[in-house]
Amino acid sequence: MARDLSEEEEDAQQLKLGGGFQRAQCLLNAEVIGILEQRQHLEENNNQEFTPTPVFDKSLEYAKRFRKYNNLAAATEARKELMNRNLEQFEICVIGNLCPVSAAEAKAIQASLPDPYRKDKEGHPDPLSEDDIEKLLTDIAHIRRFNN
Repeated sequence: MARDLSEEEEDAQQLKLGGGFQRAQCLLNAEVIGILEQRQHLEENNNQEFTPTPVFDKSLEYAKRFRKYNNLAAATEARKELMNRNLEQFEICVIGNLCPVSAAEAKAIQASLPDPYRKDKEGHPDPLSEDDIEKLLTDIAHIRRFNN
């Protein structure tokens, strides 16, 4: 079967994530932990025997191992800071979960930073400069330092 050449190739570095991710809300690892633990507590509080599946256990273990925020409040504050910078959902989670320490590292992890063609919510040019990225990373580091 021939492939439709009009479809763009998926490329996370260029934020071409495919149809399923266009409207998806990406989560920080601390948010995943909150959701999984909430489900576990709901089941236990309803006097239902909760037997986590291997996938549930592995997901929770992974999120705990690689989380950068020890509490949901810190993750929420970091998400707000990232969202204020007009980043795409995927960029928010890449930067929020990996917490690079410099703009150069952030750009190496996510090539769409900085994007001179970025638009704000009204469609106006909103380029994210290297200084903007450095400030953002400093702000995220402060959130981690003072909320963990």
